[in-house]
Amino acid sequence: MKKGFYVLFILGIFFSSVFYMGFLPKGTACKLACETALKECKEKAEKNELKETACEVVYEECLEECKKK
Repeated sequence: MKKGFYVLFILGIFFSSVFYMGFLPKGTACKLACETALKECKEKAEKNELKETACEVVYEECLEECKKK
């Protein structure tokens, strides 16, 4: 019983990851790059609201560029 559950669990994870990454691998990579850049930008902003707002604007522009690809 447990062995069957583990096999189904692993297959579920495998197929969900293929489903998630399979359709838009470039788009997914681009989105992750935008999110990483946003995180780094906000860390450098050091709680400055103006700088954090600028980070958000750049992030939105980055996402728009990802949609074009």
